[in-house]
Amino acid sequence: MSKAAHRKESSVVSSAFQRASTQPADWAIHEFAHAKLPDRRHHRRLQIMATAFAGKPTAPIPQACPNLGEAKGAYRFLENDRIRPMSIRQAHQEATLERASAHPVVLAVQDTTTLNYSTHPKTQGLGPLGSHSPKTTGLPAQRGLRASGQWIGCHTAQTKP
Repeated sequence: MSKAAHRKESSVVSSAFQRASTQPADWAIHEFAHAKLPDRRHHRRLQIMATAFAGKPTAPIPQACPNLGEAKGAYRFLENDRIRPMSIRQAHQEATLERASAHPVVLAVQDTTTLNYSTHPKTQGLGPLGSHSPKTTGLPAQRGLRASGQWIGCHTAQTKP
């Protein structure tokens, strides 16, 4: 194998020694299919990002993305003023309702948690978390599981004024 081919192959190998994908997972394609985004290319970027972030949910963007190009694409997507977070959330909520409607009874076991963004001072639309410190900022989020344990999605995520 040539050095260039070896570098290319090693750049797409994840830390678990499995090939990291630059293709969106089927669930991500379905989940965000109806997101109202300005361009079809944004749909693909969102789906690829969701796939990458789901595979490494605690990793920062450069580590979650399989290569430098995908990381740059993720940053460009997140910085794009034409992309509205509400459209992404709405598509996810619609997909959640679609999954839930396939079952006669859905028991949603709720867990309210907070997403702390205090170390991200440029993030907008956040509010104080609790009464501990006005410097602790973020947003509340609720998660739900069907009684079978299958994830059905995020019910709400709220921002504080």
